[in-house]
Amino acid sequence: MSRSASMSALELSWLLTGCRRQRQAEAIVGPWLLAKIGGDYSGYNAVHVAGRPTAVIRLYPAPTDTLASSLGPALTRHLNERDGGDHPLVRHYLRRRAVTPIRLGDLVSDRQLAGTRAFTDILGLIGARRQLAFPTLLSNSELDGYAVTRSGTEFPDSAIDLAYAVQPLLTALHQLLPAEDLVAPDAAVRAGLTTAETEILTQLATGLTAQAIARLRRVSPKTVRKQLDNIYRKLGVHDRLQVVTYARHIGLLKPVQEAGFFEPH
Repeated sequence: MSRSASMSALELSWLLTGCRRQRQAEAIVGPWLLAKIGGDYSGYNAVHVAGRPTAVIRLYPAPTDTLASSLGPALTRHLNERDGGDHPLVRHYLRRRAVTPIRLGDLVSDRQLAGTRAFTDILGLIGARRQLAFPTLLSNSELDGYAVTRSGTEFPDSAIDLAYAVQPLLTALHQLLPAEDLVAPDAAVRAGLTTAETEILTQLATGLTAQAIARLRRVSPKTVRKQLDNIYRKLGVHDRLQVVTYARHIGLLKPVQEAGFFEPH
């Protein structure tokens, strides 16, 4: 990994300081990837293939409203075709169980790509003949990650190097940050929780330790423990297991599925 790629990854980590939700991070990562790598679009893609496959695609910058809303459903329809469709990148990751960044051109030629249903159904809608992808989550049923697309020249090796450098950071963010609020705002107000305490309760519910929360928030573990003590006192409990169980019982914490957070595999 080059020194330039390592420094870029460090730069991105500082830009993401303070992000509390996945969508906040995406709004920073998308434009940053385009600025560093170059391309037409950068997007976060989530593919779930357990049962009936579904897909979500969010692009930066957002294309027209009609196109933006049609891409996810188009990929969903494609995945529900015979043999799960023929998108080269999706097939590569789900079949080979590989998590390394890769270019679309490393898997198929331009001529082969043009002959796929994936190009006709999805990639061609945004003129994406080139794509660089790197997963942030890969399991038997899920493939989530970022992709940068362009219609012109192939991504250089330096782009692959940068993808390798930032992939661990983006993977950690995907696992640590909930998709939405886990704490019901009205219930938090009734419980007398401050904004900081609400965020810490959210992070506690996703399985983070006090040490991990401190690193994520860039504060001392002592500060986090003091805020946890305040949460325990306000809710009338004595430890982290009790607080999460009780908070869910009284409706203060939403179920993780309802909030859109997927447990790490």
